[in-house]
Amino acid sequence: MTPRVRSYGRFVRWPLGIVAVYVVLGAIFAARSEHRGLLTPSGHLDTGFAMLGLAVVAMRVVVLFVLPPVVAYGVAMRLLAGGGERATGEASKD
Repeated sequence: MTPRVRSYGRFVRWPLGIVAVYVVLGAIFAARSEHRGLLTPSGHLDTGFAMLGLAVVAMRVVVLFVLPPVVAYGVAMRLLAGGGERATGEASKD
């Protein structure tokens, strides 16, 4: 593999990790919410389940609104940096 491909692989690894954590948390929350709610039968708030719900909502915001522009910016900067090197490399060969 070329160093450029490795660079993209390293750059894509952390967003994929964030998405994987979001999917796992969402699956856990969905499985647990089938049989229980945020309130217990006695009327008390289930704080552990509420915290899990807040974590899922926070991860959803990150995955849907923060991650796409950050990844797009990183890809654009890598493409622009690669294009500049290629252009100077071609000019020096002539």
